[in-house]
Amino acid sequence: MYRIALPLLGLFLSLGMSRAQDALLSPADFLKHPYGGQFTPHHQVVDYVEYIARESERVELLTYGYTHEGRPLLLAFISSPANLTRLEEIR
Repeated sequence: MYRIALPLLGLFLSLGMSRAQDALLSPADFLKHPYGGQFTPHHQVVDYVEYIARESERVELLTYGYTHEGRPLLLAFISSPANLTRLEEIR
């Protein structure tokens, strides 16, 4: 899980920094611990990804299934707002 979650958090962090006017919280600010500094439970990673999707016009989030434990499996589309409106066409 760390091998996927930590790079994903880094991607969202860079997305937040590239759009400073949006003032998105970094993973460290949102999670209240340094990036990669300790274990982050799945629900907190999901909370952060949902926060980024809610606050940014460049992220669209899709739940494509659930784990055996009932945890959501998420797919994040990160692009320009124009491309996000054309996802089906682009696929």
